[in-house]
Amino acid sequence: MKIRKIKNTAEKLKNGGRARQTDNRGLTLIELVITVAIIAIFSGVVMTFIMTGSSTYRSTSSNAKVQMETQELVDRMEDLIIDTNRSLYYANGTGENTGSEIKNDIKQSGDGNSDGNKTFIVCNEYKNNDGNTSKYICDVIDWDKEDATVYYSQREYTATSSSDDSGKNETEAAAFSEDEGDVSAFSPDEEDSGEQNVRNARTKVKRSVLATGILDFRADVTKVESDNIVRFQLSTENGKKEIETLHSVSLRNKVKVKKPADSGWR
Repeated sequence: MKIRKIKNTAEKLKNGGRARQTDNRGLTLIELVITVAIIAIFSGVVMTFIMTGSSTYRSTSSNAKVQMETQELVDRMEDLIIDTNRSLYYANGTGENTGSEIKNDIKQSGDGNSDGNKTFIVCNEYKNNDGNTSKYICDVIDWDKEDATVYYSQREYTATSSSDDSGKNETEAAAFSEDEGDVSAFSPDEEDSGEQNVRNARTKVKRSVLATGILDFRADVTKVESDNIVRFQLSTENGKKEIETLHSVSLRNKVKVKKPADSGWR
């Protein structure tokens, strides 16, 4: 009897050892392959999510940067024109090549970008103590299509004061030459006559970059004299996508849309 119990006990110990050996075995090749495949699939999902999020962030960040830079340009132009007290003028070309006047070239649906340079001139008048002459300061914003750049410059001169509201004939500002110093004569426009006694014409601020990456520059001055409103349309680029923005500026003073006496602006 005792011998049988001993045999049973030995058999149980033997079977238990085998069970323990079975439980402690490692991964089979198939299990290892399946594990690696699961990890690869999971890693791919995670990487796709990360790349999608990164691409979205870059796109959003780039778009926000373009919008911010465009708004900065509009803010600077608004600062230049919002308090103007004399006149505004918008034309094709820049510098000595300033050409025909533009009233409104805001892009319509389906239109392409502008095919030439543009100039926007803001003129302010400040009367001198002599009662006869004024200092004229003109801010010049010009867009170069080839450079996709907006430039800024400023010139000033002394000339006969324009009329007030008493009914006197209005006189226009004088021409600017490329050289510093006095200017003895100018080419009057259709509303002016006689000499303007222009002198001390000079470049006050040399031409400098105001903004880059401007693919198109357009404006509307048709409502300046009636509603004191100027509209600007700017086109910029975000990656391969062109973005157009339209901005309105409300002027604080009544001004005229008036051509300068000479187109030789810098």
